[in-house]
Amino acid sequence: VALGREEDALAALDKATRLDPTDADRWRDQAEVLLRFDRFEEALAAFDEAGRLAPDETGALTGRAFALHALARYAEARAAAEKSLAAAKAASDGESEHEARELLDLIARHEAEGRPRADRQVEYWCQKALLHFDEGDLSRALATLDRAAALDPAAAAPWVHRGAILARAGRTDESLAAYEKALALDPRDAGAWARRGHALAQAGRRDDSIEAYRRALALDPTHPGAVVGLATLRAVGATAEAARPAVQEAMVLERDDRYEEAIGRYDEALAIDPHSGVALAGKADSLRALDRAIDSLPFHERAIQAAPDHPVYWTHRGLALADLERADDAFASYQRAIDLAPRFPFPWLCRAELRLALEQPGPAL
Repeated sequence: VALGREEDALAALDKATRLDPTDADRWRDQAEVLLRFDRFEEALAAFDEAGRLAPDETGALTGRAFALHALARYAEARAAAEKSLAAAKAASDGESEHEARELLDLIARHEAEGRPRADRQVEYWCQKALLHFDEGDLSRALATLDRAAALDPAAAAPWVHRGAILARAGRTDESLAAYEKALALDPRDAGAWARRGHALAQAGRRDDSIEAYRRALALDPTHPGAVVGLATLRAVGATAEAARPAVQEAMVLERDDRYEEAIGRYDEALAIDPHSGVALAGKADSLRALDRAIDSLPFHERAIQAAPDHPVYWTHRGLALADLERADDAFASYQRAIDLAPRFPFPWLCRAELRLALEQPGPAL
């Protein structure tokens, strides 16, 4: 299973169940592997057999409910999840009870959305594709998106997700083609315009990227991806052209956790352009990554002076202040980031984590 060898894994499990067809655990194991490979009808049959052999086993009951949910058979899924919840309560199994409650909430939310089944299925397969990509299986992620697109050829979402996955894989030209397809299907999708802006920036097409971000903001004035992307492009554009190669090299080194080398490249850029916001912010972040928050703070301040409308710079300044136990100043910095980009999740998350660190769970929630 870990190697992605679907047929070999299932052949081994099939042999295990034939050796002892009365073992409910083996049927459940087979069903869970079938679920992993998105073979929901077969998984459901295996869960049914496990349930016949062990009627109150919560794992099989919850798995059956999940398979029914994946097939958009919501009434049956709800009944199965309720049965799983009752069994978990009877067994005083807190973890299984929590899992059953979460599944019931998910089923209820999808039923309440009132969207056509195809819409819900498209969303499901798009999320599965992202999961496959995060597991390192690009080809399976793209095949899953093909399945999503086939369910509803008029849906833009599978193409938006394809663009995002291909961009993360470094396949920029294919990513841009996917976004173009998405926008042909839904030209008012602000998220697709913002993501296209990211891909264009990745390809070095700055002017086209700015135009894409502006198209996104015309449709959704507070779209976080477009707000942050445009601020970043402005910061890069304000850097002297001669300093940009050193900045680009430093950013690559920083992504590889080579912070000392990155600082050296940022210093080269700053020797050419002392007011480069992107170089100042990069050096500040590298210093903080080396647990040198006190040294990073002056560079955070200078980065903000160079690009006062960049929410990421304000958020990173807040992180440095939190490291220095200056909580009130950190909260003020996070708030400034939120004021600039209210729907940008990063400063909200940082603010919540600082509340937790201060043992303030209510405000953190």
